[in-house]
Amino acid sequence: MYLLEIQIKPDLWMYFFLAVVGSLAVRFVITLFTTLEIELEESGRGFFDTFISFFKGKGIDGNRSFDHFQTFVLGVMELSIFPILLIANKPEYIGGWLVLNHYLNGIGGLKSVG
Repeated sequence: MYLLEIQIKPDLWMYFFLAVVGSLAVRFVITLFTTLEIELEESGRGFFDTFISFFKGKGIDGNRSFDHFQTFVLGVMELSIFPILLIANKPEYIGGWLVLNHYLNGIGGLKSVG
């Protein structure tokens, strides 16, 4: 017997909105660190211009490969599907994805060649 029964009815649109905002926040922090690193190594462009260029997924020169916003889309997809997999009692798919993602990032697999 439960003393307090709580039923949560998730608002799927709100959750998807929060997944997008969370991914944008992570992208903002990573872009900030990347911009600070580039500004310490090379000075030539302004901080704000460099930050906006990196945030859009473009680089400041042709010598580096950039993500063109792919990591943001992948982050939104992960934040959207992981709770569904947990509710469906399929955590092995999440674990498999994390292992695969870690392995491919370790060998440079998901990065563009150039």
